[in-house]
Amino acid sequence: MNSKLRRNVLAVFYRHTIWKILPTLGIALSWTQGHAADICVLAGDYVGLQIALHTAEQNAENDLIMLQSGNYDIPGNTSVIYNPTDPHDLTIAGGYKEFQGDPCGGIISHDARQTVLNGGKFFALGLPDGTGSITLSTLSITGVLTTDPGYAIGILGPPSSTGSVHVTNSIFAGNVSFGASAVYMLGANSVLVENSLFYENGTLSGSPTIQIGVIRPSGGLCMGVVHSTFTQNTSATQNVKIWSSTCGTVLGNDIFWGNGGGDLQLAASPTYAWNVDVGDLNDLANAATSEVMSQNPLFNPDFSLSDFSPLRDAGLVGGFLFANGEYDAFGNPRIYGANPDIGAFEISDVIFAHGFDWSPSPAPPRSSE
Repeated sequence: MNSKLRRNVLAVFYRHTIWKILPTLGIALSWTQGHAADICVLAGDYVGLQIALHTAEQNAENDLIMLQSGNYDIPGNTSVIYNPTDPHDLTIAGGYKEFQGDPCGGIISHDARQTVLNGGKFFALGLPDGTGSITLSTLSITGVLTTDPGYAIGILGPPSSTGSVHVTNSIFAGNVSFGASAVYMLGANSVLVENSLFYENGTLSGSPTIQIGVIRPSGGLCMGVVHSTFTQNTSATQNVKIWSSTCGTVLGNDIFWGNGGGDLQLAASPTYAWNVDVGDLNDLANAATSEVMSQNPLFNPDFSLSDFSPLRDAGLVGGFLFANGEYDAFGNPRIYGANPDIGAFEISDVIFAHGFDWSPSPAPPRSSE
C-alpha cells in the first residue's frame, strides 16, 4: 500500500512525546510537514522492509514505513540499509495490525517487544544531504552481528546533513560489532532518545558500545536522553558515550547501571541531569545541573523495575526541559502515580494493559490525495 497524503507524521503519532524546549533555550527538534507516502510491511517480511526502504530512498517524499507486529528474522549476511538521495523525513514504526481490510489499519500495541527486527549484518539508516530526519518508534532491534569494520546499528549522516534523529519506545539488545560501536546515533541538528532500553549490546573494539551525539555547530540545546535504561552492555572502555560539539544536553529520569567497562562517558557541555541513576556518580560530576543518585535499580529479569525499587515514582515530571512521553517501552502508560518511574519502564497495576490486549485499535486516519 502506497498512498499520498498531506499531514505531519510526527504531529499525528508523537504529539504527546515531542521534546518540549522553551523557545529561549533553543529548539531541539525540527520536523518538516508536507506530502508523505505510507508503506505497509506485512509481519515477518524482511524483504518487504528492504523494498520499502529502497522506495523511500527515491520517491522524494516524507515516508512512514508501518511494520505489522511480528518477528522479522534477517539472515546473517543481509544488511538493512537506507541511503536517501533526497532531503525528506523517514519514520519506521511498529505495532500495526490488519483492521477492517487495511493491512496496517490498526495499532495493536505500543509495546516494542511486539515488533522485532532480529539478526542481520548491518542496520544502517543514513540522514540525507540537507534537511531530512529519521524517527524509529515501537521497535526492537536485536542480534545484529558485525564482524567487518563498522557499526552494527548506525543512524547518522554526512557533514552536509542538517537532520535530526528521534528514537522512542524502542529496544536495542544483543547487537555486537567487532570493530566499532554496536549502536551509533549521530544527528546534525538534534537527537532525542526517549522511553527506550539498551541492554546486552557489545563491542570488541576500544570504542564505547553505545554512542549518541550531535554535531550541530551552534549553541542552545540539541540532545535529550530521557526515560531510558542502559544496562549490561559490555566494552573495554566507558560503555555509553554521550557527546556534542557546542550545544547542550538534557538527561532526565535515566538509568546507567551495571555496564561492563563503566556506565557513562559524558562529553557534552553543558549537560543538565535530573533524576538520573548512575553506577558511579563521578560520571556526572561535570554536569551543570546534577540531581543524580546511585542506587541499585532492583531490576526484574526484563529490566523493568521491581515493586520495591527505589526508583519507583522517583522521576521528575517533565514539562520544563523535556516531556515524559505517553508510553514506556512496553506500551504501558508512562505516568502511573504521582511521579513517573525512572528508566524505560513504568510500574503499572493495571491488569491486561497494552501488551496483553490483542484487540487492535484503528490507526490514526490517513487521507489520500
